[in-house]
Amino acid sequence: MYMTKDITIAALALVFAISCKSKQLNKQQKQSYAYEFGDYGGFTGSKTVKIMNKDGAVYHLLPSISGTDSVFLGQMPDSLRSDLDLLTIKALKHERINETGNMNAYLKIYRNDSLIREYDWPMGKKDLPVEISNLYDLINRVKK
Repeated sequence: MYMTKDITIAALALVFAISCKSKQLNKQQKQSYAYEFGDYGGFTGSKTVKIMNKDGAVYHLLPSISGTDSVFLGQMPDSLRSDLDLLTIKALKHERINETGNMNAYLKIYRNDSLIREYDWPMGKKDLPVEISNLYDLINRVKK
C-alpha cells in the first residue's frame, strides 16, 4: 500500500515537472523578429537604414569613415509588441515584393539572425498589401 502511494506521488511529481518544462519551452519557442527598413534611390542614390532589434530598440545606421555608426531612435513600447508580432505574422504570408522606382522603401524581416522575407517597393505605391504597409508604418513611428 505504501509502495503504491510512493509510486503515485513520484508519478505526479514527474508529470508536474514535465508540464513546467513544456511551458518554458513554449516561451522559448516564441519567435523573435528583427527588422531592417528604410528607403533608397532618388537623384543622389542615398540610402536610409534603420534597424529594430528583437528587443524593440530602433537605431538609425549612419555611414562613417570607421564603418557604420548607430544613433538610438527609440524603443518599441511593450504595449505595441503584440501588434508588431501579429502584423509580422500576417506580412509573412506575402511572398517577397521586389519592385523598383525612383525612390524605394524597403523592409527586411529576420528571425534568429537569418533573413526570412524582404520587400522593396516604390514609395507611394498604392496597391501594397495592407499588412506590409501597416508593419512598415508601425516600426517607422518609433521615437525617443
